[in-house]
Amino acid sequence: MPVPSVPLGSEPSVVPPRRRRRKEARPGEILDAALEVFSAKGFSAARPDEIAALAGISKGTLYLYFPSKEELFKAMVRQTVLPNVGEMERWAAAFDGSATEMFQGLLARIARLFSTHRVGRMPKIIISEATAFPELAQFWIGEVVERAFAVMRSILDRGVAAGEFTPVRAEAVIVLFSPMLMLALWNQSIGPAVGRPLDPEMIAAEAARFLLDGIRVREEAR
Repeated sequence: MPVPSVPLGSEPSVVPPRRRRRKEARPGEILDAALEVFSAKGFSAARPDEIAALAGISKGTLYLYFPSKEELFKAMVRQTVLPNVGEMERWAAAFDGSATEMFQGLLARIARLFSTHRVGRMPKIIISEATAFPELAQFWIGEVVERAFAVMRSILDRGVAAGEFTPVRAEAVIVLFSPMLMLALWNQSIGPAVGRPLDPEMIAAEAARFLLDGIRVREEAR
């Protein structure tokens, strides 16, 4: 049986496995590079060509994957933060314990999350750029903050229903997250500069103690 001939100089259309794997990994490499540049320079000062150079690609290739700096930022949040938010929601849904224990556990989880090299950088980037880029701030609120607040509100409702907590106004939930936000900002800015990083586990435990003192029902009131 004759073998079909292949014209000289032609190549098979199949992409070699190594090259295919490299292409599949490229979006993640671009997002890692974006996090480094955004963290170092801020969103507004970061240039796409810097991100492309750090990722080892051309600026044109960068735009093939992410058509704007804003879309690049949103993709970075989706890769870096949202999987952790989803994990937190699943943890809360499956938690079998008191509201007090759940409150302590949530702050500990957030503290550990903010102590990571990747997620811990995000609050600083958002806060420093929110006024200039309200669309990105709104994206952060909708995709991350509101979901975290919903978990905290579910804990507070659980505590009130069980007689553990006094009612807390919904808009005051942000106060309960303030220590964790301060932890992230400190450890990504002042702490390293002066050689005084904060211990996430200690901060979470102390913050839970302070905050629970304010929302727990007193024994004599039960």
